[in-house]
Parts: sequence; structure tokens; C-alpha cells
Amino acid sequence: LCGRGVGQKNIDIEAFNAIKYPLPPLEIQQKIVGEIEEVDKNNTLLQDKQVNSQNQIKEIINNCFDEYPKLLISDISTSVEYGTSSKSLKDGTVPVIRMGNIQNGKIVLKDLVYSNDRNEIKKYMLKYNDVLFNRTNSPELVGKVGIYQHNIPAIFAGYLIRINYIQDKILPLYLVYILNSSKIRNYGFSVMAKSIHQANINGTLLKNYKIPVPPLTVQQEIVTQIEKLEKQIAEAQSIIDNSKQQKQAILDKYLK
Repeated sequence: LCGRGVGQKNIDIEAFNAIKYPLPPLEIQQKIVGEIEEVDKNNTLLQDKQVNSQNQIKEIINNCFDEYPKLLISDISTSVEYGTSSKSLKDGTVPVIRMGNIQNGKIVLKDLVYSNDRNEIKKYMLKYNDVLFNRTNSPELVGKVGIYQHNIPAIFAGYLIRINYIQDKILPLYLVYILNSSKIRNYGFSVMAKSIHQANINGTLLKNYKIPVPPLTVQQEIVTQIEKLEKQIAEAQSIIDNSKQQKQAILDKYLK
């Protein structure tokens, strides 16, 4: 249908007018409209539930800052360490986790690069439940935190910092939730070093972050509550994402 213009494409009106559309009886049209509207109505309800769950998560985390004593990252960790500065490869034996692999508090194994350096692999090998902090990026992305929950060998890049937390002081998922909270992200924005296109939070600044640290049993309760809410959000999103297929199924039911 697209014609060619000098500066931009345009629609061939004659070809457009020649398209034939299915035109069922009005009764069938009304059924189609009614069922599709029901899908849209359900999507709206699901989106409202998602917002409610997200607000509950924020409230749970904000309450931590009000109710529990605060400790420095240096108090709940043995060290923080930068990842490998060696150049990565398009192909290799072990993936190198980079900034872009931190998404929504998780480490995703997409758009990977690799390393074959045995010394680097030994030094920077990730363990299950390692927590990684994005120290350099655009200001809105600096400070993102993700948890490594995969069983394949991988190392991490130099723009990330591994927080070697003390297991009998803090739970890794609790640490991730707190560090990704708006309160901590806003604090990070206030202390980060900024240039025109890039910002940085170094290991020294990170060790001086103050975070609320309740007893481990309370941390586990908080993690369980948030995981339940996140599951509800994900399940709702799955249904919303499938709504296009639902609408097509409705059309196919009446028009084929």
C-alpha cells in the first residue's frame, strides 16, 4: 500500500479503497465488540492490580527505613570489588556479565560476551546469589543492582562492583530490594560523580551507603512478601501480553 514520495512514504488511496473487509451481521459485530471490550476491561483491572502491588512493595521497603537500624555497606560486607577490565570476546568459554545484563533486579543472560582468560575467570568467577552493583553509566542507570541466580560459570565486567555481603548479617535478595529502592537510588544520584554523558559511584562511596538492616528472620519475611507481590505482577503482565492473541482469537471465531 505504500507509495514512494520524495521525502516520505505515502498510502496509495486507490489500493486502500480496494481492500475488502469482512462485514458480518450487526449481531455478530456486537458480539465481537462486546468480547473485545471485555478483554480490555480485564486488562485495565489487571493494570490496576499491578499498580497496587507495586505500591505495596514500595510501602514495605519504605517501612524498613523507618523501623530498623541502619548500617553501612561496609558493616554488612567483607569487601566490594570491581570486575575484569580485560577486553571481552564475541565468542569464548565463559560469559562476562555487563551493565546491560542487570534488569529489574536480576541478571539476565542475553547479549553476552565472553572470556577465555583462565586467570580472569578464576579471579572474577560469580557465585550463585552474588550481588552486582552498576557503578558507571548514564545517571539514571548508575546504581542498578542485580542478583546472579544461574548455575552456569560467568564472570563480571569492570563497570560492575560485587558486594561480598556477610551471609549471617544480610540476605542477598533483601539487599537487592533495598539498594534498588527509590530512597537509595535518590541518595546515589546525590553523591555520584557526574560528567556530560556518564556518572560514576565508586567502591568507596558504595561502602558508605547506609541501609536498614532488620534481623534475618524479618528480612526473610520481607523478601517473601515482595516475591509474592512480584509474582502477582508478572502473572498479570503475562495475561496482558497475551491480550493481542485473545482479541485475534475472538475475530477468528466469528469471521473465519
